[in-house]
Amino acid sequence: MLPLLLGALLQGLASPGPASAPAAARAVPAEVQAVAEAARDELLPSSPGLSFAVRRGDEVWAFAWGYAHVEDATPVTTRTRFRIASISKPLTALAAALLWQQGGLDLDADVRGLVPEFTEKPWSVSARQLGGHLGGVRHYNGTPLPTEAPGDVVDAVAVFAEDPLVTEPGTKYVYSTFGFNLLGAVVQRAAGRDFRAFVADAVCAPLGMVDTVPEDAKQPFGEVAALYEKLPAGIVAEVPRDDLGYKWPGGGYLSTASDLVRMTRAVCDERLLTAEALALMRTSQRDTAGKATGYSFGWSVDLDSEQRLRLAHGGAQRGARAFLLVYPDLDFAVAVLANSGDSQAGSGRAVRRAANALLQVWTRDADTTE
Repeated sequence: MLPLLLGALLQGLASPGPASAPAAARAVPAEVQAVAEAARDELLPSSPGLSFAVRRGDEVWAFAWGYAHVEDATPVTTRTRFRIASISKPLTALAAALLWQQGGLDLDADVRGLVPEFTEKPWSVSARQLGGHLGGVRHYNGTPLPTEAPGDVVDAVAVFAEDPLVTEPGTKYVYSTFGFNLLGAVVQRAAGRDFRAFVADAVCAPLGMVDTVPEDAKQPFGEVAALYEKLPAGIVAEVPRDDLGYKWPGGGYLSTASDLVRMTRAVCDERLLTAEALALMRTSQRDTAGKATGYSFGWSVDLDSEQRLRLAHGGAQRGARAFLLVYPDLDFAVAVLANSGDSQAGSGRAVRRAANALLQVWTRDADTTE
């Protein structure tokens, strides 16, 4: 009966649905309101709820539409936490970069010096390589995953520790959530404290990310969006939460769109990272043949049609899709979160369109005032 109820309710979500006011008390600029509504109209029909945010400098405009939980018509608010899936990776990369700039982590040393639980391989693997998907650590390969958290991020390395590397480190870009799980274990050992606590204190707190937490099945996580998927029969239904404790560093965090755009402050100026660490985040790594991979240290890297630098990351997980885009040199970011595995939010198209539209308006306005 529940899937039928959800299917009937979700048919009405092509309309705007319940919405909370933007978090900021100040008036929302017309151009920001327009791109937010365009993203809502594009994405809400395929997701029960959405969280959307724009940041320009220190100004953040946050929006929320639809339902966090359809069955009892709980509306999404700007404080509703969503699964951010692989956008957890930039968070882990920031933690590692902080340790590196403080002298507490050698990015080019063999990670087994800190995490010997990762069994010996024919080649050494460095933290720098792990942060750029060049470490040769496998991604998911269809083998069973833990049904409950192993304990902490070092214990979680056991999921893949015995498996052979899929390629010689440095030679080929191989996207790997487990590679970032290993990087999280490196962070924990280098910091000398629990990975989650270090991320909370060293990354989230300085950036004002008050709603960003690991999804821990053993702990309450407050106002959180339920997860929805389309069943083979075409009915949209809520799906149970799987335990993400085996992959907190690679894909196990909850957050809001406004927290995610605040996270991007770290790659826009030197309030958190030094110039050298910023370059680590903003510059594509290269394989041993010298080919740029399009991925830096925790971020996808490219140039837009106007040759402006962009960093981005998407996220896709059971019952959730997410996308985060930042123009570091312009101190500008856009993020969207959806509580549906069928949402197009994770493709990034809506976010890129929103960013392009805003940049066109702001560039035109700047030209007319000169």
